Amino acid sequence: MESALLSIGAAFGDRVIGFIVFAIVVRFVDPRDVGLVALSAQFVDLANAVSTSGLGERVMQRRAIDARITATLFWTHALISVPVVLILAGIGPLLAWSLEEPLLQPLMLLLSASLVLNVFVVIPAGLLARDLRYRPITLLSVLSTLFGGAVAIVLAVSGLGVWALAAQRVAGVAFYAAGVTVVTRYRPLFAFDRQEFIGAVRFALPLMGSQAVIALPGVVTSTAIGRNLGVEVVGQLRIAQRLIELLSQLVISPVMRVFIPVFSSTAQNRERFGAITRRVIDALALPVLPMYAIAAVVAEPLTRIAFGPGWEVSASLFRVLALHAPLIVLSTVTWPALVGIGRTAWVFRLKVIEVTLSIAVALVFSPFGVLVYVWATVARAVPQLLANAWLLGRAAEESMWRPVAQLLVPALAALACFAVGHLLVEPFLPPLHPVLTLGVLGGAAGLVALAVLTALAWHRLKDLVLFVWKNVSPAGKVPE
Repeated sequence: MESALLSIGAAFGDRVIGFIVFAIVVRFVDPRDVGLVALSAQFVDLANAVSTSGLGERVMQRRAIDARITATLFWTHALISVPVVLILAGIGPLLAWSLEEPLLQPLMLLLSASLVLNVFVVIPAGLLARDLRYRPITLLSVLSTLFGGAVAIVLAVSGLGVWALAAQRVAGVAFYAAGVTVVTRYRPLFAFDRQEFIGAVRFALPLMGSQAVIALPGVVTSTAIGRNLGVEVVGQLRIAQRLIELLSQLVISPVMRVFIPVFSSTAQNRERFGAITRRVIDALALPVLPMYAIAAVVAEPLTRIAFGPGWEVSASLFRVLALHAPLIVLSTVTWPALVGIGRTAWVFRLKVIEVTLSIAVALVFSPFGVLVYVWATVARAVPQLLANAWLLGRAAEESMWRPVAQLLVPALAALACFAVGHLLVEPFLPPLHPVLTLGVLGGAAGLVALAVLTALAWHRLKDLVLFVWKNVSPAGKVPE
């Protein structure tokens, strides 16, 4: 339990530090710089998914392991990474020519260095995880984020904004590679086991494919928007997406890893599975949907405080993207629920549907403007939400409309708090400091959301508080 909490705490700290650094650096750059790095990073993320996925997991999955096996996995990673880096190097000039942005070529080359550095990370990091040595993993993760952030801030203050954004990632990976090598004292042998190579490739290929499928929509979307609307729009959209990601990472991501073992315990009991599913949906939907609505209300002062002036377009895009909250909540439950009961094939099919819809929306709607595109993504979220609800209902052997019905009251609370904050309070506010504006708008919207939830879902709120008190709070636990 302590290791899990440490891992969650490290992930939380990493994301907060990374966002703060990003917010500082963005004050020294313009949307075009953010767009150039975001576009390049999407290609590198796809390449990284292909070259690294599965090999670290192979280290942890092996019951017996020795220096010859780890050396084979190391050189396998290197053999995969070299052609991937060469492909990226070839894509860079084509992308730069297609979008008429010459900086894309050197940016792709710089970011590709992270793939080479990851060769020295994956195997020793897998060994640490295998031995349950979470403290050095946690420390290295936080220190590498701080180091990359320090490099980025120095370069940004020096006027090298676009290179600061790119160097942040490479510097962080370099620090982690050096640190994990020192901690584990890992030195790969010049050895190669043919049987282990074949087994590792067979083990890793499905994971590589899954991660590539997940990363592909980002590449298609960024490229389509960059080609049709310009890289400045990619930058504006990226800022809005970072705010959405921050909310998800702070509120949802830390608890996701706890859900799989919870659902695994219900694999043979559909009635209990349904009860747990309803409890988890309530635990997320009741606070999270109003929270996204409150963030949408304060989008303008929030972006001004976080990133400085000049990002008003991002605030408008963020308000639309916040409408994804019901899908975010339901998909957060669907993935661990289906994995927990062994329905991984359903998860893969759902991901294929989501990826197909994402790519189709990007290709069809991006030529008509970024606002049209983000509204189209909201429309796309409706069939995705229904697909998630259908799978959850099928797994619990009950109606698909039950999960959807659970979202209605928190969605109504979210709509009410947004309407009051954005339509009744914001237009009549006198000019205030952005922090005061954020406090007034957020407070008013939050009170409305709480009033609606109390009026319409009092018993659900009370049951949720009691459940958390009994099962999470140390004071609420009764010794057996």
